[in-house]
Order: sequence, then C-alpha cells, then structure tokens
Amino acid sequence: MKLWTLQAPEVAAQLARGIDYRAGWARVIPSWTGAYEVMTAEMTARGIDCHGAPPAWAWPGWASPKQALYTAELLLGFDQWAHGVVMLRLAVPGDQILCTSYAAWNDFLGPAVNRDGQPATMDFRGVLLSKYDSLQATIPQIKARWVRRARPMTMSRYTRRQILRDPTLRHLLIPPEPTVR
Repeated sequence: MKLWTLQAPEVAAQLARGIDYRAGWARVIPSWTGAYEVMTAEMTARGIDCHGAPPAWAWPGWASPKQALYTAELLLGFDQWAHGVVMLRLAVPGDQILCTSYAAWNDFLGPAVNRDGQPATMDFRGVLLSKYDSLQATIPQIKARWVRRARPMTMSRYTRRQILRDPTLRHLLIPPEPTVR
C-alpha cells in the first residue's frame, strides 16, 4: 500500500544507509503515552508486532508536496521545522498497516477536551467520522526497503519568519559567525 510520512532528516539518512527505523518512546509526549500504548496493543492484537516501540505515523496514498506541506504545517512545531523535515513515500505491505480515523485519534488523545471528560475509548474501525476527517496509518517501523522517495520539505515563509524571530531556534537556520583565533 502506498503511504507517506514526515520524518526528521536523520531518520531519512538512516533509511538511505539501509538501516530500518523504529520510533522511540522518548519522542512521545508524556501525556499521550497511554494512548500510544493502546494503539500499539491494538496493532499487536491484529498481528502487527511493534517490538515494544511506539508506531510510526503515516497517511494513505502519496501526497503531493502541497498536501504534505499543509499537513506538516498543522502537525509540526517550529522546533521540528528548524531541525528539518523530510517527506518519505513508502510502499508498505498491507498486513503491516492499521488505518484509523484521525478525528477519532484526536478525540482519544484529549478526552477531557474533546469528549467532556467521558472515559476515553478509541474507535479502531477505520471509518471517517465526518467529511472533514481523514484516515491515518500506523506502522510498526519504517523499513529501508519500503522507501520509494525521500524529499526534504521546504518550510513556508511564515514558519521561517517565526523561527528567525525565536532566539532559541534561529541558530538552526543561521550558522554562527566563525570566531577568529
């Protein structure tokens, strides 16, 4: 199945060297760890073994650069943009993919905000909940042989301006001046 994902440059470089990538729990927002564990357990129950790691996120199809930029602008923080973002197009065996509703996942991540404090349950049916919803795909890892194309993403002018205004991030875009010895 055709999928696409957004990853850091070092992940793309690792895959280009032929080394498979697994996500790490240290990258999961602490308040979301329980939800990620539920997603991982569901994948395991369906025969998709994550080997104790959280899943990697992707989306069905192969996004155009414009679609990928739109998605990246919604999902990524300025720190991630400053570090760099690469869009990967993948060809993943269907038995390694769990497709679910993006809206259902967001409701599950924030039940106090999205469901008036009702107990959180995740809808794993993979059906769209509204015309504004979209499918997301979770995979246990990104195998190097699944990569069909890696494309560095160009950030929007707005994002670049915001990073340049941030003293904690601007150095990632503007190299420091060399010091004279």
